[in-house]
Amino acid sequence: MYSYVDNEIIEGELTCSCGKCYPIINGILHTKQNLEEENNNIVNIHDYILETPQEYIDRLYSSIGLGYKMLSQIDQKGKVAMELGTGLGVFLRNIFDELDDEMIYFAIDHNVYYHEFLREIISRADKKKKIVFIASDFLSIPIKEQSIDYIFDIAGTSNYSFEHSAFLLDFVDKYSKEKSVLMGGYL
Repeated sequence: MYSYVDNEIIEGELTCSCGKCYPIINGILHTKQNLEEENNNIVNIHDYILETPQEYIDRLYSSIGLGYKMLSQIDQKGKVAMELGTGLGVFLRNIFDELDDEMIYFAIDHNVYYHEFLREIISRADKKKKIVFIASDFLSIPIKEQSIDYIFDIAGTSNYSFEHSAFLLDFVDKYSKEKSVLMGGYL
């Protein structure tokens, strides 16, 4: 049973041809079955903003400017993009108007609360875009290999590296098409 709003699945379950099932809750696809464990990471957005160094914010906005410029120069029609570590959606919110209506954009973040916050903001936009919110660990993203045209990595790898010794892009490279584009901003 699915629940729809404006041609968007809000509640339901996606079953992959591999046999895995992924619940869709509040318009967000989850890869973990135990949602209580996943939802323990509540972040106070106000505190997060106050604790973030200004230099980091300045560099982030510099990356966003480059991303916006790049998007205006590339063919997006019918393409598939993936953002690693969408977080509060600073990058996505700033490029939203520049996204082609036919582009599919996978917003990947393990934090469900970030997705809920971002989804709520985007739902208020006048234009509708094909944004798929996936609450997932980077190592278990339920996306077909070699299906991504554009990877946006605005500090996703940097944030991943704070807690892991492995290089994130080595794990997600399998999702890239042979001729794909990586746009990244790193600390």
